[in-house]
Amino acid sequence: MEDREVVLATVKKNGEVLKYGNAGGWRKDKEVMFEAIKQNKKLLKLVSTDLLQDSQFMLKCLQLSFPELATLESIDYSNKEIMMKIIQEFPFLFSLASNALRNDRDIVLAAVRNDGNLLRFASYLSDDKEIALVAVNTTGNALDYVSLPLKNDRNVVLAAVNQDGYALCYASHELKDDREIVLAALRQQGLALRFASEDLKKDRELVLTAVRQDGGALALASDELKSDQEIVLEAIKKDKNALSHASKELFHDKEFLLKTIKLGCKDVLQHAPKEFASDREFMLKVFSYNDCSDKELMLEAVKINGFALRFASPALRQDAELVMEALKCNGYVLQYSDELYQARMEHCYHNVYVGKNKETK
Repeated sequence: MEDREVVLATVKKNGEVLKYGNAGGWRKDKEVMFEAIKQNKKLLKLVSTDLLQDSQFMLKCLQLSFPELATLESIDYSNKEIMMKIIQEFPFLFSLASNALRNDRDIVLAAVRNDGNLLRFASYLSDDKEIALVAVNTTGNALDYVSLPLKNDRNVVLAAVNQDGYALCYASHELKDDREIVLAALRQQGLALRFASEDLKKDRELVLTAVRQDGGALALASDELKSDQEIVLEAIKKDKNALSHASKELFHDKEFLLKTIKLGCKDVLQHAPKEFASDREFMLKVFSYNDCSDKELMLEAVKINGFALRFASPALRQDAELVMEALKCNGYVLQYSDELYQARMEHCYHNVYVGKNKETK
């Protein structure tokens, strides 16, 4: 948005456009921002830091929401009555409150009821348990701003992780080893397993809870539990990409591979021993779970062992890409041709192809 007149006309109709693209520069423009705020008062949150510090501009904007401020010549951010009204409508403006009001319990409670993270502006009250509980119940990560003693308070930390599992990050070392608290966190966010103690990362029930919430949590489990079939399969049900975090030992177990294929992990064959693709009984089971005309699965199979091409549907046996991959792998083709022979020689012998021997007369 380059033309100022165009921008003004646009924000008068839809101030939301200032949220997107390269509109950041216009958030410093008083007239543009005022027109946007007239159209949508909540857009006051978009104004630049410089405009937030402009008392006359802020008074003009706030008068749109609070007609009773019309007689004021400037805003007194130390006036408790005025700030209480402003914070209830625009909580983020708590940051503009005077130092005295930032440590006024009533004002702080009003602020953190809307956004717990506003506790960061009230450092003198970070040890107030009532305020801390209100803050973390609103925004779990507000646990970051409570005092060290409260980060070790079970009630405060439990409330925080029940609101946001990631809040476990800010708990004391002692409470990161508290099974009840970690379990509550994992029910909200499986990846919070990252912040649990090393001992609890070995707890089978906790890891199961984590991967059922987010399959990617398998990456954070102990090596032993990455070999646990039930845990790995539960992770895959949530996120097929979790397979990449499973123990390599599991890929030598045909029954495990079949279970993963049944869950839709078509690329699992690339991790399996090559001889598995030559096992007729195994491959027939693979294709009993998936249509043998499934090109994606068949492509993975022939990359491991070209002989797997014989299990493909009649149509796929003629597929040029599949035939070429089978040929590259181990020279397997269903029907000989000079063209395919040349391709095999060039692929395996660095583009060398000697051609046919000429018959001697």
